[in-house]
Amino acid sequence: MPIAGGSEHILVVDDENLIAEVLSETLIDLGYRVTAFTSSEAALAFVTDRSDVPDLMITDMTMPGMCGDDLSINILKLLPELPIIICTGFSDNLDEKKAQAIGIRAFLAKPVTERRLTACIRNLLD
Repeated sequence: MPIAGGSEHILVVDDENLIAEVLSETLIDLGYRVTAFTSSEAALAFVTDRSDVPDLMITDMTMPGMCGDDLSINILKLLPELPIIICTGFSDNLDEKKAQAIGIRAFLAKPVTERRLTACIRNLLD
């Protein structure tokens, strides 16, 4: 089966530049418009500006400064309907139940395959 793409605007936040780059390129190749940040604070400032509101956000959990769950809480205060996917390896601080309680719509354990991520994106956007 082909991997589903789209034309929506996706905000990608991951402190590892290579991961942010590869994920962005993958999504762009599938037709999405992508804005990527390697800083949670910069991503929050972008959303606070509201000049270009994303349709969905994908964020890493473990990042310096503001972790993905705190970023999600802050962004959901501004955009309560924004679908958020959080990707994480092992985390003592966040599990799927806690993520849903925050308002995060999808919790993906790393490693995440392209097919799994894109199916999740389409599920949330459709």
